[in-house]
Amino acid sequence: MGKQAHFYMEREIFVELAKSAVEMGCVILKQNGSKIVSSTDTSIITAGCSQYYFYLPEAGELNEKLPLGCYNANGNVVIEASYTTKSENTALRRARLYVISGYTGEDGSFVEHPECMSALYKKLVTRMKKLTMHVAVPADKISTRLNYYADPTDRSHKIYITDKLYRQLQKPGCILG
Repeated sequence: MGKQAHFYMEREIFVELAKSAVEMGCVILKQNGSKIVSSTDTSIITAGCSQYYFYLPEAGELNEKLPLGCYNANGNVVIEASYTTKSENTALRRARLYVISGYTGEDGSFVEHPECMSALYKKLVTRMKKLTMHVAVPADKISTRLNYYADPTDRSHKIYITDKLYRQLQKPGCILG
């Protein structure tokens, strides 16, 4: 459980979003096997990895022994963030910002995430919206593997997407995955 915002954004624009997170006091993390790699700048963001975490130290300590992106103590102090990648069939994979609402502690009680994480999440979503356009996309541009999206009518779906990816989406054969 938590909140998530989906969007389509290339790495270069995602770096701008990550810079905003750093300016708000975050450290950028990525999982490398069982090791957590951290950086106080955007140099950590590379083409070889599209999954990152914005860690807010004021929200609590990070446990290096626990994985990121799980419903655990680490999940309470990070926001999962990613950028759009392309699959082999030219589908643009959606990215997201995701914050958990909390996790179940060892004693079985629910531990809510700190309020500062909600505030950070809202600021990052606002920044994401400024970096993208909110446009309608025809249902036939959405992957058919998601049956509830690919209906035969003339419906459209509103998405957040950067200008560059929107132009790419206009090309024949390019869909959203």
